[in-house]
Amino acid sequence: MGRRSEQEVILAHYLTRLGLHFEANVRDLPGTPDLVFREDRLAVFVHGCVWHGHGSCGATARNGMYGSRWRQKIEHAIKNDAEVSIRLAALGWRVMTLWECELGKSFERAARSVSAQVGRLCVD
Repeated sequence: MGRRSEQEVILAHYLTRLGLHFEANVRDLPGTPDLVFREDRLAVFVHGCVWHGHGSCGATARNGMYGSRWRQKIEHAIKNDAEVSIRLAALGWRVMTLWECELGKSFERAARSVSAQVGRLCVD
C-alpha cells in the first residue's frame, strides 16, 4: 500500500464514521486512486493544490515560484490527472477529485459529498 497523506487519513476517518466502506490506494486501477468504492464504481482522488495545479491555489507554483523544473512536474501532473480520468471513465468508473483547499474547510462536508456520490447520503 502506498503512503497516505494526512488529508486522506482524516477523510477516511469521516467516511468510516458515515458507515462507508472503501479501499485505499488501489493499484489495479489507472492512477492508483486514493479511495475506491468498487460497488459504486467511484474512484476518489485527494489532490494537493500546489502539486496538482489547482486554480489559484496552485498558480504560484505554476508561475515559477518553485523554478522551471517544478513547473514542468506540475504541468505533467495536470496532464496525467486528465489522462487518468479519461482512462477510468473508459473503464466505466466515475472520478471524483477532492482538493486540499476544500478539505481544509470541512472534512465532514467533503465526506458527505462522497457519500452523496455513492448514493448513500447520510443525514443527521
